[in-house]
Amino acid sequence: MKKGIFLTCLVCIFSQLSFFSVSFADIPAGNPDQFKLLQDQISELKQLMLNQQQTISEQGKALEDLRLKVEPGPSPVYIPTPGGEKTLPSWIEGMKMGGDFKLRYEGINKAGQATRDRNRFRFRLRYGLEKKLNDDFTVGFRLATGSTTDPTSTNQTFTGDFTSKNIFIDRAYVKYQANFLKEQFSHLKFAELGGGKVANPYLETSGVMFWDSDVTPEGIYESFETEFFEGKFRPFAILGQFVLNENAAATDAEMFAYQGGYRLELGANPERPVTWTSALAYYDLSDFTNSSNFTANGASLAFGNTTLGSTDLAARDFNVLNVYQDLKFKVGSLPVKLFGEYDHNLNEQAFDPNDRNQAYQFGLGLGEAKLKGDWQTAWYYAYIEPNSVAGAISDSDFGDGHANQMGNNLEANYMLTDFLKLRFKASFTNNVMGVDEETRRFQADLDWKF
Repeated sequence: MKKGIFLTCLVCIFSQLSFFSVSFADIPAGNPDQFKLLQDQISELKQLMLNQQQTISEQGKALEDLRLKVEPGPSPVYIPTPGGEKTLPSWIEGMKMGGDFKLRYEGINKAGQATRDRNRFRFRLRYGLEKKLNDDFTVGFRLATGSTTDPTSTNQTFTGDFTSKNIFIDRAYVKYQANFLKEQFSHLKFAELGGGKVANPYLETSGVMFWDSDVTPEGIYESFETEFFEGKFRPFAILGQFVLNENAAATDAEMFAYQGGYRLELGANPERPVTWTSALAYYDLSDFTNSSNFTANGASLAFGNTTLGSTDLAARDFNVLNVYQDLKFKVGSLPVKLFGEYDHNLNEQAFDPNDRNQAYQFGLGLGEAKLKGDWQTAWYYAYIEPNSVAGAISDSDFGDGHANQMGNNLEANYMLTDFLKLRFKASFTNNVMGVDEETRRFQADLDWKF
């Protein structure tokens, strides 16, 4: 179409030029009237050419507009901005992914014993995904390194002549937020029901004596928190029904866990709050002490608990009363935390004139390691008698680990970047009962979050 318009214009221009050439040849020399006529014709020709150029330009623009309507161009690229137009597929909305990777050096020395010193390098990898289905339901999972014979560690040691390391299902869960209850109870902050292999709901309100931070219970739990006086007083309750061991040939083992407590904000200055957390828990490990139930894939999980031969644990039962307290405040701009824990096995039946069924811990923390340049340090002393807590799920990094330990623990953390933490830890412990065996344990970690 463009070619046709262009040729038409050329024909018009050449016809005018032909007329001009003929007229110019017919003009007698020295005739002023004829010369003026020629000037007028030239002016008309110039105006005609300008009009034709404008027509060509307008028609060309119209053709380009028509082409864009008929031929779709590439889709525009949208860059998501906060509060902007949604550009992600619906199945990605409400999804969170991430994990962490840790490198560790660990040295273990047992003074006065023939046991060889250990120097080992270890790593831990964890990665998970969580999807919020709607305002009420969330599902998720996490994969992690670890083993099938120790529920208290997800670390892997550099050994095995370069053989591959195992990855396990560390979490697989569903959570239900009963939001409709908030309409019925104005003071309810949240009510949550969870099931599967779950993140431990008791960690934030417990010390390290009863629970190791790597333990992920299996079963269901119910968690509630309320708030009064503009959020300054927040009572809570956590109930748990967990399976320890399902046994086809003997009695199953379960754990029933009940915890209640409160968080109380003291002081009138909201910028310098003083927060007191108090929790009381009762853990009933039903039939756990039978030999068929405190083993995992053929490995004993006694971990510091005394045994009766190779059949049962000497405690005969674990019905543990747990009391946890912490107080958080600031000195200047420095966060400070005082904390303590007490455990008592109410149903310990082993013959022991010293009643080795109690444990206690107290300590001090300074600082808070969250962003680049932040630091945090802590110290605590713990005394854990052999029949006070179930060694299978208690802290594995305190001295020789688990129950039947007493001594000091020191820790320091520094954030090298917002996602990389440097951590040092040292513990100096001895056995509460049995052989006098002082254990010195040192750890240095680099922990990346992504």
